[in-house]
Amino acid sequence: MEPLKEGQTKEEMIQQKAIDKPSLYLRVQIVALNDFSEAQVNSAKHELELALPDVTLNFVNNDPLAIFFLSGGTERRSLEIIGDKTNIILLAFSRDNAYASASEVKAYLGNQGVKSWLCNMSDDLMVDQLKRFISVWTRVRGFTHKRIGLIGKVSDWLVFSNPKAELLKAKFGIRMKVFPWSDFPEMKTFPHSNEYLEFYKGYGDTQLEEHSRVHYLIEQVIDEYKLDGVAVECFSILQNANETACLSLAFLNQKGIPASCEGDLVSLTGMLLIKHITGLIPWMANLSGLFSDRVEFSHCTIAPMYLEDYELKTHFETGKGLAVSGVLSSENYTILRFDQNFENAFIAQGVNVPQEWKPFACRAQLTLSLQDSDTQKMQNSPLGNHHLIIPGDFTEVLRIACEYLNITVI
Repeated sequence: MEPLKEGQTKEEMIQQKAIDKPSLYLRVQIVALNDFSEAQVNSAKHELELALPDVTLNFVNNDPLAIFFLSGGTERRSLEIIGDKTNIILLAFSRDNAYASASEVKAYLGNQGVKSWLCNMSDDLMVDQLKRFISVWTRVRGFTHKRIGLIGKVSDWLVFSNPKAELLKAKFGIRMKVFPWSDFPEMKTFPHSNEYLEFYKGYGDTQLEEHSRVHYLIEQVIDEYKLDGVAVECFSILQNANETACLSLAFLNQKGIPASCEGDLVSLTGMLLIKHITGLIPWMANLSGLFSDRVEFSHCTIAPMYLEDYELKTHFETGKGLAVSGVLSSENYTILRFDQNFENAFIAQGVNVPQEWKPFACRAQLTLSLQDSDTQKMQNSPLGNHHLIIPGDFTEVLRIACEYLNITVI
């Protein structure tokens, strides 16, 4: 574990890792009637800059992220500019029929399935919300066009968590490279990972050195191919070498490298998105029990920083190898789950309901109380088993991100 600073709590350390105020940037194209003078346009630019002092505005003549309406009668010109974009911000002050024109354009775009957000720049509350939109959209654009690796294959039981590589590339620009286990030599041929052994120093398990070879291999793949995240099918090495990747994936998540187990590409994609939205790597957890008053989650690859205290136990299903064990201790959590086609998303906030650690579930465990409507969605319309969980309330920013990515929040 990385040490806490003097007087710092575990909660404070986690929040420090979160992204608070990214640089806000917006490409804006102005639309106005032809009789608008250069002085009028410059005056409007200055007024917009005064309304958004924390945002760097770049006024452009093509490929904008936002259209700034100066008057009515600009509907067709704005649609020409928007072209085949899938989302756009519409800005207008409430004068000179500018807002009326923007409203007509928004209605047209909605009918065409294009996501847009219309802000009345004359309303301070709307302007504050616009800044949140710009913040999230800036982060989401950083999430796209990543490079990921799949070591092994997607586990057979993930029947609804196995998106095609073509979909990941078309939807998010994510490029994937597959590394079959058969391409690697035996695990015993790899050296130990000193970084891994130093991180888990003090836990005293004689298996740590052997398990560090697994971590050495995974990090070697990440470094050599410059991967932004990795999904690992871990049961193969568990069956063949009695070693698990659980501790390695937990360590990678702690370090800020998204790492999912069971070859889960849906979860890995969500982990990449959440990292760029919040700065945190979520815990990929099994939905291990749903009750009328609570929902139980468990899994073995959690970043240890999320646990009040932790120890190393065997992998749950097999009783072999090593896994991170403990109970999560923050008060509030955000949950995200995508479907296999990234068309729908489940987002919810839950409150921690402390429970005794259970020996008949995966080793890291959390019980949450959700709103009844969210519990019913998980019961009647689940999008899959694995859910992504982070401490804090990030429901609003994740909803904005899903809207930008044309993913429907159920």
